[in-house]
Amino acid sequence: MSGTVLVAFKKNLIGLIRVLDETVGAQVTYADTANVQASTRERIWIGRNSLGYQEPASLSPSRRRDERIEVTVWIETIKSTPELAEDRAITIGRAIEQAIADDPKVLATDTLLWATVVRSVTDTFETDVGSLTQHQLVIEARSRL
Repeated sequence: MSGTVLVAFKKNLIGLIRVLDETVGAQVTYADTANVQASTRERIWIGRNSLGYQEPASLSPSRRRDERIEVTVWIETIKSTPELAEDRAITIGRAIEQAIADDPKVLATDTLLWATVVRSVTDTFETDVGSLTQHQLVIEARSRL
């Protein structure tokens, strides 16, 4: 079932992010936390998920199926200037992207074949506590069930 592959993929992804040198000091969570501490200046969490196209299992019960999973990683940083906030968020994003590019099977499970970053989006806003950058990485994974 592709839902179980998604959960395993997200757990592996969070584990990978937590051990990167660039994420030391950042709050890394499996999902968005509603009550973020005001002192949290850097946080990384898994956002929207998409299971993409799925061939119905009922149409091919004995045949293996390829499926696509998309996961969005949110990287948020607050710094004194927009330039510093963007630089830090993109540095973290680059480290995550590089770890996956260096070994596309680093997040593999029994049925997950490979993963790659397929796009990113960056927005920066001025807030009462400083410049906030939100950098999103969309990671696509292929699974064979």
